[in-house]
Amino acid sequence: MRLRILELPTEKLGPAVQTPFCLVFDNATRDECDVIGAQTASLRETTGARGILAFDTAVDLPGANSGPGVSLDTATYGFSQNIHSRAEATERAQRRRIIAQAGPFSEALEGEDD
Repeated sequence: MRLRILELPTEKLGPAVQTPFCLVFDNATRDECDVIGAQTASLRETTGARGILAFDTAVDLPGANSGPGVSLDTATYGFSQNIHSRAEATERAQRRRIIAQAGPFSEALEGEDD
C-alpha cells in the first residue's frame, strides 16, 4: 500500500492562506480499503485532510511526477494496524449494542460477538 498527499487548490480568506489536501492510499488490498473506509471520519479529524481516498490499484495523481510516493514500511505499518484495530473495536461495539437492543432475542446473538 502506498500513501500520498493530493494537494487541492489553495484557499485565500483575507490574509489567511490554506492548502487543503486529501490522503490517497493506493495499491491497497480490498480489506485495507474497507478498513480505511470505515475510519474515514477519524482519519480526517486526526490529519486535517479534506478527504480520504483508497484504491486497490495504482492511481496517478495530477502533478505527482516526483516519484513513487511513500511506501508503507515498518514505521508506518503500525498506523495501518491501528486503523485495523479501531475498525474491529468499532464493529465489536456495534454488535454489543445490537445484542443489548435485541432484548429477549439477545441469547441467540451472543455467540456471534467473538
